[in-house]
Amino acid sequence: SKATVSVLNWIHSRGIRRPMRALVALACAGAGAVAYRTPRGAPPEEHVDTRFGTAGTREKSYGNLVPLVTAPWGFNGWSVETSDDTTGGWWWSTEGTRLYGIRCTHRASPWIGDYGYFGILPLTDHTDGWDGVEYPSVKFAPAAASAEWRPYLFAADTDAGRVEVTSSDHAAFIRGEFAPAATGARPVLRIQVTRGSDAVAYHSNDGTIAGFTTTGHAASANNHTLYFTGSVSPAAAVQEARVVATRQGDALVLVFAAGTATVDLRVATSFISAAQAAANLREVGGTFAAVQVAAKARWNTLLSRYQVHDPAAMEGQLKVVYTAMYRAMTFPRFLTERDGATGEDVHYSTYQGTSRGGVFPGPAVTDSGFWDAYRTVYSFLQLAAPDALGRITEGWVNAYREGGWLPKWAAPGYRDGMVGTMGDVVLADAIVNDVPGFDVEAAYAAIARDADEPAPQGASNVGRKSLSTYLEFGYVPAGGHDDVSLALNYMMADWAVGNAARKLGKPGADAYFARGANYTKLFKDGFFRPRDRDGSFLSHFDEFAWGGSYTEGGPWQYRFYVPWDPLGLKALYQRDGLDVCEELLRAQTIEPRTHSGGYGGVIHEMREMKDNCWGQYAHNNQPAHHMLYMFIATSQAVNDTCAQHGQRYLRRAMQTLYKPAPEMYPGDEDNGEMSAWFLLSAMGLYNLQPSSGQMFLGIPLFANMSLVLPRNRTLFISTTGGDASAEARVEAVTFNSERVQGVTLPYASLMQGGDLVFALAAPATP
Repeated sequence: SKATVSVLNWIHSRGIRRPMRALVALACAGAGAVAYRTPRGAPPEEHVDTRFGTAGTREKSYGNLVPLVTAPWGFNGWSVETSDDTTGGWWWSTEGTRLYGIRCTHRASPWIGDYGYFGILPLTDHTDGWDGVEYPSVKFAPAAASAEWRPYLFAADTDAGRVEVTSSDHAAFIRGEFAPAATGARPVLRIQVTRGSDAVAYHSNDGTIAGFTTTGHAASANNHTLYFTGSVSPAAAVQEARVVATRQGDALVLVFAAGTATVDLRVATSFISAAQAAANLREVGGTFAAVQVAAKARWNTLLSRYQVHDPAAMEGQLKVVYTAMYRAMTFPRFLTERDGATGEDVHYSTYQGTSRGGVFPGPAVTDSGFWDAYRTVYSFLQLAAPDALGRITEGWVNAYREGGWLPKWAAPGYRDGMVGTMGDVVLADAIVNDVPGFDVEAAYAAIARDADEPAPQGASNVGRKSLSTYLEFGYVPAGGHDDVSLALNYMMADWAVGNAARKLGKPGADAYFARGANYTKLFKDGFFRPRDRDGSFLSHFDEFAWGGSYTEGGPWQYRFYVPWDPLGLKALYQRDGLDVCEELLRAQTIEPRTHSGGYGGVIHEMREMKDNCWGQYAHNNQPAHHMLYMFIATSQAVNDTCAQHGQRYLRRAMQTLYKPAPEMYPGDEDNGEMSAWFLLSAMGLYNLQPSSGQMFLGIPLFANMSLVLPRNRTLFISTTGGDASAEARVEAVTFNSERVQGVTLPYASLMQGGDLVFALAAPATP
């Protein structure tokens, strides 16, 4: 494999394109071919560091993630607790040196919280408080050379020995290795639940554990229970087993004979039943090494679809690429289980409400906030994992079937989070682009219901707030919160529903498009502004004030918030005597000023924009993620001056805002959205208008890369001329040797594979 990398590097250094294409095709071909290795000679999963992006607090974020051992879109994650505040959202810290437990977690965001969680800690009876009512901990060195932070493995030395974790979809294999018997310490395994109503027990007759937890179910308004069961080895070495009542819940404490060198716990989970959890335990029935190898292989298969061949790619860049890809393939989470009797996919519905939950056929998904994720996550999966995306989309359709509505924020059931019904955009995009594997008619019914039917009275976690007034006025009148953001998001969704209707030959497409064009009603003097019921704009307007009518931003962050109609927005600027390109440039260079506005104080997104980004370009948060592509979308060709301004800032964003460190991101990394932005942009592609069937052309980060597609096809992406600097610009683009006219390519064409070549020019002379 290292020889293959050397050959690729030699070929690229001589500018030979076609032989490299043939060699890369061989590397992608499957059985019998050379496995992909990055330009540094390693498999891609070995560039992933699960700590990257985990720095952050409530006051300032660099991702606010937690390190996860998990399967792709896995049922559970297994993380590291460095705090005994296990019920809050910040139980992990990059600076922590005490290990309080290996946590089974379903945390998609610290702001949403966790559910279905419990902790497991290998320690000894020499550890302070090992059997007490407070949470004990062991000292560990997270940065030591012996520590492993991979998607398929966590391992670290502790003052009690060593702990290792690997996982499958529904289960984990946790190993504790302990010091020799000469120390006199007895190994201990402590399993902690955190609600008084939860339970955990040990069955000495067969060395198994069983328990359940209902953590988080009140917040998500459904009656879910996570069942877990496990097997302990060596069971014959268990000398004591007792349950300790702690300040937050019960802890099962298992004490092993001194001299027991290794203690293994295989543990599996289910939302269906204890029996189903026992069936899921088969996933980790092999040795620790065998389970780890299988987990590593799954990640390798997926990460190897995104292949960087540029020999100039630095180790840090590769770490960012493949850590981002791991994050982009973590959420949404499958809650699907395999029925032990029939072998069919089934799931417990978290969308049925407090008393109506039950088991249903087919896939289920959760842990995705559509307001964040619709922008990039699902677009990236359409390219990199359309096979998985079909099942994911069917999972969202099942949520509609079982609960009557698409979620807005799911964790694990309906949550009231953020604004708009942006799942409509995701499903419309899948319909238009013919993503296989889901019920298209049911998907359309779900998004049409959001668009046309008011939510049940008093419900805030489904449907569109203020839908009736939005339909009456063509916008959401001022007087509540988020009215400008809400209206613009509804218009985006309506435009997408219209595209799906047109694709399927449904009535009403033109009416949806007309709703999407109503953004003109909110535009005044170069900004989208709140408007009253009588049609008047509010007299007091502060272009730097956040909150109030704007969600997690202010007028500048929403100033170009019409990605579905960039040319219409350009004309609107011209109507008011403004040049949209000049105003986009101002957004990059103007002072990063913010006023508290409707928030009444400084929120973390304000700090992050000022400290981590530039101008009013708040890349630290989702509302601005389309902005740089508006330079290109308002241009006629990729070499227009305005488009090239955008290319310059895109390179700057990719090269400076994503770091190979715990501070990887400039703000919250929400459900893979920021990671997917980077991955799409690094390919020189972006789905600015989901449901249009078009991908916009940016500027690639690497001189050579490829994307492995279904049906043994490959999309090769390369650059000629220019350099890797942030000042490089695109002069022309060819696809399969034909020059691209305009600034987009059809998604369907890209999925056929071929050669996408960006001809770069040297930086323009100031």
